[in-house]
Amino acid sequence: MQIVTMGGVTVGLLLLVYTLITWWPGAKALRKDPVAAVASLLPFLVAWAYGVLAILTVGGLIGWVADTTLWISNWLGDVALVWGVGGQAGRQGATVSYLPLTQPGSGVVLILTAVL
Repeated sequence: MQIVTMGGVTVGLLLLVYTLITWWPGAKALRKDPVAAVASLLPFLVAWAYGVLAILTVGGLIGWVADTTLWISNWLGDVALVWGVGGQAGRQGATVSYLPLTQPGSGVVLILTAVL
């Protein structure tokens, strides 16, 4: 089970902010047809939520892919924090532990993987 570092959180938030910036249709378009504008963002939000849920899987191929992705984003984020802005690598400031998914939760991840 991987621990999320501040570097991993930074990379995840950078991807989210980048997507929101490139998606932003402008205030005029949002006022004119907000449902269509938000609908164009929906596929990304579904995939992002699935990725967050997949990180909680503990085993199997899906868990291995999610843990590998988390490890890479932790490593890249820590490198960027240390070499980019002079920060420190490592765990988050607050000590927290997350609970892995239960059997029904793992079933939901498998179903979502098949659907996506």
